[in-house]
Amino acid sequence: MARPRGREIAGWRATMRSRALLIVALVVGQVIPATAGAIQGDARHGGRTTVSVLRFERASVWSLHITSNRLLADYGYAVEYAFRFLDEEELSLSAVTEQEIMSGRVLTILDGEPVEAEIHLRGEPLPLVMNSDGVRVVAAWRRPDRLIPADLPAEEIERRFRALTDLRAQTRRRLGLAQFRPSQDARVRVRLAAVDSIALVPVGDPRQLYEVQQPMTEVATEVLTREVGGRHWMITWGQGVLQVQLSPVLTTLTTTVFYREGHATGRSGNRLPLSSTDAAQIAETAFAYLRAARLDFGTGLITTPLPRTP
Repeated sequence: MARPRGREIAGWRATMRSRALLIVALVVGQVIPATAGAIQGDARHGGRTTVSVLRFERASVWSLHITSNRLLADYGYAVEYAFRFLDEEELSLSAVTEQEIMSGRVLTILDGEPVEAEIHLRGEPLPLVMNSDGVRVVAAWRRPDRLIPADLPAEEIERRFRALTDLRAQTRRRLGLAQFRPSQDARVRVRLAAVDSIALVPVGDPRQLYEVQQPMTEVATEVLTREVGGRHWMITWGQGVLQVQLSPVLTTLTTTVFYREGHATGRSGNRLPLSSTDAAQIAETAFAYLRAARLDFGTGLITTPLPRTP
């Protein structure tokens, strides 16, 4: 299956952190209750209730990537969830407490057909890779250099595979995506009450990434990276402070601007200070890009107001 843009989020986050492989960890034989650990649908700020739902048009977003240490905290896992629309969905959980299963992952295609999973149990020297053709599941132990056919009963392989897909379904329910079908639904609603970060790549511009860290909290931070006119912008806004790093794509010279409470300062490289006029102009342009991103991705309700003018 062709994936023309590859893993855009991984490319953009290379400057901030390596994108973790999506890993799923769970307890062997664990029964997953349908109502375990119900999450709060709203986030509260100063006694005021704010609806914690991100809404956007599916046709405007190429991919999204969510991280959370809280979504499945009652199971003892940190979560990463990625969706490349009309193509594939990948879920990972990593155990944050002592669990029997240390790691794994589950991959689905189209409207959620599971095709691949990997699981590594505590005490087992190798992870188990499982593949499904929709009829049966086959498995092999993954060594660094090759795969070895698994010597497990078919029922055990099926059970492990089913446990991973059950956790994927639970994750989707808690994100409000249980009924979402990308081949049919034009609009997407994602619950953010237990989300630590959400990053989105727009359709038609894989060079852009918009991320909101700690949405629905007072410390929410927006990070926008994009290329415009041969220049790379990295814009960070949170708690009333704007930071802009601006550099030509083919050079290492970086212009840095800070904005706080109506005042902008900056420097070019490590030494040359910018005039207040130039710094204010860069800050104003950065705020314009943030406003456009909020409009494009429908995130105006989950972030603090932007200044009208620097």
